[in-house]
Parts: sequence; structure tokens; C-alpha cells
Amino acid sequence: MRSFTLLILVSVCLAGPVVAKMYKWVDENGVTHFSNTAPPQDTEVQATEEAVGRAVDTSPQDLDQVLRSYKKDEIGDKYDKVRNQLEQKRSKINKSAAKKYARMVENYQRDVDYWKQRLDEAERESYSDKSEHLKKIRHCKKMLADYQSLLQQAKSNHQEYAYGN
Repeated sequence: MRSFTLLILVSVCLAGPVVAKMYKWVDENGVTHFSNTAPPQDTEVQATEEAVGRAVDTSPQDLDQVLRSYKKDEIGDKYDKVRNQLEQKRSKINKSAAKKYARMVENYQRDVDYWKQRLDEAERESYSDKSEHLKKIRHCKKMLADYQSLLQQAKSNHQEYAYGN
């Protein structure tokens, strides 16, 4: 048992410190960041090599800044993830709405064509009762105008959801 303990003690003493590269930089908001990964390329960096496991001379403020930096990175990552999920959901909803409005455009276009045809027929027909004839023409014109309005609205909505304009 004694030789085992001696072996461990010798191996620990012979093992050199592990060196890790640390980066320290201040972002545009004045926040100091500490990281083992390189910061954005347009940032001025102070790189240092420090032995991991060795006591590093740091003030409590530096440690507090490190913790804040890691927390902001963690929060930023979560924010980015949620934002991406939201964008995917929005995209899916927009595609679904665009398909819905495309179907509505087709249906309203059929209705507009139908009422145009009915109006043409009504205008070509002759009635012995002129007031009945005019009433039918007014009805066809009203229906045509209503469906043309619905068609324009559906086209506008389709444009908005399909292309974002």
C-alpha cells in the first residue's frame, strides 16, 4: 500500500501543469469576457496561457466578470435557440396561411368568373317585365362586386404571407 501511495505521489509531482489558452476581451457594451474559445474576429484580444489546476491570481471582481460572461453566453445561447424555434414556427404558419389564401384566391376567382357569366347572360336576356330584368342584373353586379372584393383581399393576404410584402 505504501508503494502505491508513493507511486501516485511521484507521478503527480512529475506531471507538469496542463496549459490552456485563455482569451480576455471587452465587448462594445464594456462587458469583459473570459473564454477558452476565440472571440469574434473584429475584437481586440488579450490571450494568455495559464496552467490549469494552478492557483491563478485573480481578484473577486475578475471572477465575478467571468461568471457574468458565462451567464450571458448561456442566456444568449438560450435566446438564440428560442428565437430560431420561433422563426421556424412563424415560417411554418406563414407557409400554411399562404396555401390557405392561395386556395381562397382560386375559389374566389371561380366565383368571379361565374358571376361575370351570369351577368352577361342576364344582360343578353330579354324580359317582358323590365323591372325584374333590372333587378336580376343589379343582383349579378352586386354579387360580382362582392366576390371581386373578396378576391382582391385574398390576393393581398396571399402576397403578404407568401412573399412578406
